[in-house]
Amino acid sequence: MKQVKWGVIGAGGIATRRTIPGVMEHAKAGTFVALMDVRRDAAEDAAKRFGVPRVYGTAEELLADPEIQAVYIATPVHLHLSYIQAAANAGKHALCEKPLALNVAEAEQAVEASKKAGTLLGCAFMMRFHQLNAAARDLIGRGGIGRITAGRAQLVCWYPPIEGAWRQAWKTGGGGALYDLTSHCIDLLEFISGSRARSVSAMIQTLVHPYEVDDASTVIMKMESGAQMIADGFFCVPDAASRSFLEFYGTEGALFGQGTLSQVSGGKVEVVISNQASYNAQQDAQPSDRSYELQADPVNMYAAEIDQFSKAILEGGQPSCDAEESLWNMKVLEACYRSAREKREIEVR
Repeated sequence: MKQVKWGVIGAGGIATRRTIPGVMEHAKAGTFVALMDVRRDAAEDAAKRFGVPRVYGTAEELLADPEIQAVYIATPVHLHLSYIQAAANAGKHALCEKPLALNVAEAEQAVEASKKAGTLLGCAFMMRFHQLNAAARDLIGRGGIGRITAGRAQLVCWYPPIEGAWRQAWKTGGGGALYDLTSHCIDLLEFISGSRARSVSAMIQTLVHPYEVDDASTVIMKMESGAQMIADGFFCVPDAASRSFLEFYGTEGALFGQGTLSQVSGGKVEVVISNQASYNAQQDAQPSDRSYELQADPVNMYAAEIDQFSKAILEGGQPSCDAEESLWNMKVLEACYRSAREKREIEVR
């Protein structure tokens, strides 16, 4: 199979923890041929560990490599725009870690740069590729639990103050738990249900930790379909207490996921079917005798994400979360912060 040759800008954090090893071991349509990090020794170490042939100390050097067709950007958020623009100017496609930029204004500049250059731009919402999330989307898309009326996604972790942590400062991360965790929840609720948020009401706080960004966020969304959904992400809940819940409720049943909002491919999803025809005045609901667990072969989400983007380059098409959807996610996040500040429901435009 023909492969797209990729370079990595930012060979630390999620890149070395998940993406680089996942792609080098499991991807078929794309492969990493070069790594770049401002800490060149870190890039050299990662290249040696994962078998990536070339290392660069600057993005300019990597982007000048004629073999590289696309770049994966895994830097702090405040650097996303400059690297997306540089990639576009060099004629390289770009998959950027989420969120796309610090704010909507920067995201619009990123999309415009890619559009002007005729390159593809996408955002790395890898949880779309979790096999059970994908199966849930398929089930809901074919009406498996009827018309969707409600949903919820939750992603939490314990993220205490860490010296120099870019996610804990406004100027480098753009936001806290909302940007890092709740953005995934919002994206999955929209992606799986097939409906976008029409308006949001948000509570966003710095509740426990003494850093400047938020560590607690709860968002209520009114969807274009009319469904009501909740997305919540917290930096102040112990990891051992997390269940990564994903729930959808419909007129003919429900879907209950646990552990599918994750960096790994585990978890489970139970489907409950109940074609209730009449009102039960006793409200003594009995367990449905029509329930089952969704089944799907495990996949490496990071490899699947690179493969899907690579096929879009090779065959013509768009990344799963393309430029327009990446910008949309930024608009939802910005509406959430505005809602929290103004203490009212905000329409997403």
